[in-house]
Amino acid sequence: MTSLDEERAEQQRWNARLRRADPAYDMLTANEFDNARAHDDRTEKALSAMLRFAARQVPYYRDLFRLTGVDAFQPDPLKALADLPILSKIDVQDNERSLRADRMPSGETTVFVKMSSGTTEQPTKVLHSVNTARVFSALKQREYRWFRFDPGGTMAMIRIAAQLPRGEDRQELPYGKTQHLPAWLNVGGDFATGPFLGFSVTTSPESQIAWLREHKPDYLVTFSESLEHLAFTAGDKKPAESLKGLLAISDQMTADMRAHVERSFGAAVHQNYGLNEVGLVAARCEAGRYHVHTEACHVEIIGQRESLRAGRSGTADRHRVEELGDAPHTL
Repeated sequence: MTSLDEERAEQQRWNARLRRADPAYDMLTANEFDNARAHDDRTEKALSAMLRFAARQVPYYRDLFRLTGVDAFQPDPLKALADLPILSKIDVQDNERSLRADRMPSGETTVFVKMSSGTTEQPTKVLHSVNTARVFSALKQREYRWFRFDPGGTMAMIRIAAQLPRGEDRQELPYGKTQHLPAWLNVGGDFATGPFLGFSVTTSPESQIAWLREHKPDYLVTFSESLEHLAFTAGDKKPAESLKGLLAISDQMTADMRAHVERSFGAAVHQNYGLNEVGLVAARCEAGRYHVHTEACHVEIIGQRESLRAGRSGTADRHRVEELGDAPHTL
């Protein structure tokens, strides 16, 4: 458990390194302790704005609201959202052009394209704006604050070379080489952090352990199974004495995996949940619960009836995530 005073104190440690004034970070901290009514009001206001924007500016949704008779301007945005059919990835692929807004809000510019990973159905292309990139950075800093990562430490990342930043020559990090950057990814533009190190996950576990022991980072971000490989490879010794925290990404981690990795590294394993289409969705706390970034997205649990309507069988629940930005993405 934590308190508003504790989180403000932790945020102050980051604010001391803030490169430019930005009220967003203190606002996110305060939001975490909203009462239920304030939280619901904020969510409903954002959903209403999203639905109305879609009805006015997105051709696909303009037609969908007309065909279904759903009122995007009704007082209860949750009802309107529930009455809309689930948007599948095939729908997105078949209607790519009509899902683009006719007009972006003032000051917004589409800046890059992200592809979904393809873990569920075919990869899907999604456009992101300056604002969605900004939100991702703010939520990534919140995540590191929740994990109690010290921004003055050294961050290491072991991933596929294509997922690491490219060099000045725009080439991928060569096999076996170390990437050196002056600040952490995603948050280094706003905060004066410690250095960032990158290394390829296609190197052997023995090479990765030797690399960690040589460079002595404080924090490591890598795949869940990679952490387990490192733990097994290190045997009775710690893979790296310097590590204070781990962030396991991309893959599931069982309770046994977590226990083994934490015992081997002598450091806590943190996890988050995100989507390339939306960005960061939730982060796991020490109690094992995932806390949703409700300023950025709305998460619904979709039951069997809706799953069957979408052409899926079985009783497992699905998730639908709505990005609370200028144009909706429904997964």
